[in-house]
Amino acid sequence: MHNVLSAFALITCVASGLHAQEHTIAITANWKKGDYRNYVVLQEKQTFAGDSLIETDTTRYAVMQITVADSIESVFELSCLTQSAQLSDKDVRAANPAFQALIEQYGQLTYRYLTDGTGVFLETTNADEIDAFADELFDRIGEGLVERDTAGIVAEALATWKEIQVGGFAQVFTPEIGRFHFPYGRRYQLGDTLYYEDETFIPALGTTLPSRSSIWLDGIDQEKKNCIIKVRMVPDEGVLHDISRTVIEDFIKAADLDQEVEDQRLAEMEMQLRDGSLLTVSNLAEYVFDYENGWPLSISVKMVATIHFEQGDTYRSVFSICYQQIQ
Repeated sequence: MHNVLSAFALITCVASGLHAQEHTIAITANWKKGDYRNYVVLQEKQTFAGDSLIETDTTRYAVMQITVADSIESVFELSCLTQSAQLSDKDVRAANPAFQALIEQYGQLTYRYLTDGTGVFLETTNADEIDAFADELFDRIGEGLVERDTAGIVAEALATWKEIQVGGFAQVFTPEIGRFHFPYGRRYQLGDTLYYEDETFIPALGTTLPSRSSIWLDGIDQEKKNCIIKVRMVPDEGVLHDISRTVIEDFIKAADLDQEVEDQRLAEMEMQLRDGSLLTVSNLAEYVFDYENGWPLSISVKMVATIHFEQGDTYRSVFSICYQQIQ
C-alpha cells in the first residue's frame, strides 16, 4: 500500500533590485523546531450526467496538523497528523475493541518524515508502520473482530484519510517519487513556468498515472505578503488510453443495456479511444501562501474526469479537496 504524505513549500521574499523585489520570490525551508500549523480539510465527490447532478458523496472533514518536530544538523523532522471525525469518534472506538487496540498499539495516524536544511525530502520514517496499521485493521474487519455495523464507518474513515494524503498537499510533495513539485533553493519570477515529468493520482480512476505537469508563480500581493502558486497536471495519453478502455468497458457493462446497445457502445468506445475523445482528465490546484511566515493559507484542488459518449452523453466525476489554515 502506497502512502502519500504531504508537505509544503515555504516561501520567503528576496530582494535583488526593485523589479526583482516586486516580482521574484525564493523558496526556502525557513523552519524552526516547534513550528506548526493547523488546517481544516474538506473534500467532496460529485457525479454528473450532462449538467444534472446524479450523486453527491457527503462532504467529509478532518483536521490536519503539520509540526516541525525537530531540527538536527540541518535536517528537519516533520510530523503530519490527520484526525478524521470518524476515526476520532469515541463511540466507534468503544464499539470496536480490536480497532481501539490497534490505535493504542500504533498511536495516532501520524506521518513522520525528514527533509534537508532547504526542505528537500529525504525519507518517510514510519511509512511501513502506517501500512501495517491499515493492513491489520482490514484483517480484523475480515476476521469479524471489528463489528460489522461500524466496520464500514472505520473502513470509510481510513479510506478518507488516505485520500486526504493524496489530495492537495500531495501536489506539493509526493514521497512515492521522492521530490517536491516546486523545487527548493531557486528564485522564481512572476509568470515563469516549470515543466516536468511526474505522477498524478486520479481519484475517478483510483490509480496514479504518469503525467506531464506544469507549475508557476501566478501572483504576488506584497501588501498582504501573499502569493499564488498554480499547478496543472496532464496525464500521459498512452497510459490514460489503456486504463480508459478497462474503466469505460466496465461502466458500459454495468449499465444493464440491451446486448445490441451494449455492443454498439463498446464499438463506439473503441473508435473514440483511437481519436482520444472518450475520456478527458483535468487536474488544477491553487495554493495561497503567506510567504513572509512561510506557510500556505489555503490549498484548493479540483480533479475532473469526463466520459464523452458519441451520442453526446457525458458523465463527469468531480473530486474537490480544500485545506484551509485555522488558528
